[in-house]
Amino acid sequence: NYSLMANNEAALNFLAEVAAFDYPMAADIAFQLFEKTRDESYLVKANLFLERLKAFSLFRDMEIFDEMEIPCSETKLVKRQKELKQQLEELKWKKLKASTPKVEEDLQMLLLDLSQLYQQIEQQCPKYHSYKLQQNNITPFEDIKAYVAKQGSTSVLQYSISEGSKLKGVLLQKDTFLVFSVEEPKLDSLIGVYRDYLSKPESTQTDANYLSVAHKLHQLLIAPFYKHIPSKNRVLIVPDEQLNNIPFEALLTKTVEGDNINFKQLPYLVKDWNISYSFSIKTFLLNETRKVSLTVPLDILTFSYSCIDMNQSNNYKKDSTSLNDIMSGPEIIEYLDKKPTTLKQTSFCGADANVTSFNEYANKNFDIMQLSLHAMADNSQYLNNRLVFRKLNNKILVHDEIHGFEIKKIQFQTPLIVLAACETADGQIQKGEGRYSLARTFIEAGANTVLSTLWATKDYSMKKMLPLFYDQLIESPNEIPASLRKAKLDYIENASASKLASPVYWSSFICLN
Repeated sequence: NYSLMANNEAALNFLAEVAAFDYPMAADIAFQLFEKTRDESYLVKANLFLERLKAFSLFRDMEIFDEMEIPCSETKLVKRQKELKQQLEELKWKKLKASTPKVEEDLQMLLLDLSQLYQQIEQQCPKYHSYKLQQNNITPFEDIKAYVAKQGSTSVLQYSISEGSKLKGVLLQKDTFLVFSVEEPKLDSLIGVYRDYLSKPESTQTDANYLSVAHKLHQLLIAPFYKHIPSKNRVLIVPDEQLNNIPFEALLTKTVEGDNINFKQLPYLVKDWNISYSFSIKTFLLNETRKVSLTVPLDILTFSYSCIDMNQSNNYKKDSTSLNDIMSGPEIIEYLDKKPTTLKQTSFCGADANVTSFNEYANKNFDIMQLSLHAMADNSQYLNNRLVFRKLNNKILVHDEIHGFEIKKIQFQTPLIVLAACETADGQIQKGEGRYSLARTFIEAGANTVLSTLWATKDYSMKKMLPLFYDQLIESPNEIPASLRKAKLDYIENASASKLASPVYWSSFICLN
């Protein structure tokens, strides 16, 4: 009966009651009330409920380097907040490895310190507290509309999934606002088949399975909005829950049947749209305030697990836990060195690419930082996410690891991070926050845009895709998502065989900002 309450105070009171226990349901009701009445106040409410579902912790913890964004004279309190939160994650990790009475006591004391600090910030820094720490203060709907209107050719697609696989999609453009809702019990299964085919070539999923589910997912996720988004438009996608697992670029806009598949000719969504991803609209807009323009020549800092001269690796023994060499790293370093007029490179490889050199150089003013390393993502415990470097220990090459919570200590000045490592956009999914990935860690610590991978990616793909990406970036240094899209299209068009144009080889690369 809530539809009978439209346009009166009872409807808003009812929404408030529902929101107390179910934000997705409240958003659904608010959208239906808008469709019935066209009263924009319901859109404001719907946006409020959706944004409360998305990455509030990330928004709270993102680094802001412009002091004007911290309207608080006592900035030392804000810095202390960051220090305590870093200590909290370190203690949680210690507890995970070995819980002792001392660790438990330290953890409880730290939580008490944080609670008291939040009270101090609320009293002494009320504007900052309101802007960053109060969950009720969500990016105003008017600000979102203003941003989209200013960009003109940008579309925002936001999704939410509630119990029973009830899927909601929202399209926001300069002059358009569309909502759709559908219940699809097989959504998890479709996503699973799609991801398995792309990420696990050894799986039992066939080409026919991919053709079928890639189009079905397009019909579910994209078709309601497809005709409203012009070709080559920038589309910012804010996924939810299991939608974080998939690259939308490899969805198929048309039905394809038959045994003789020409992978070069398939109707991939990447051929139509310039897609990037964000954890929420509020984190994206906050990131836009710290965006830095890039100009050629670009300063690039590179770290490679393996050496340009592989003899360096052979001069030392490797310990028993040593991982495979990553040959794409030194090859890309050599490729970049051949472009001295457009790219100025500072590189570390092999034993020189260690955590010490990373910590020393990572906060310096480079335009790009590329990490050609091994990475580990833990889908059940994000505190285990880590990058694997190398170092020398008595002339033996050993692992040199840095965890995500340690990376957060660095204040990145680098606008673009290229994580040329496996599964850097993968990790634990927490309801309401999205995926706790290494890519998220870099964004939280100050990076504006992160090029990352959704799963373990072939070295072949790194060797092919990244040079194409840099070629495009040199031409348009401030069009990072578009450069990645063009690199994918170049790869598909110029693949030496139809099968090599399969999305298995290019779809894991995504642009997060």
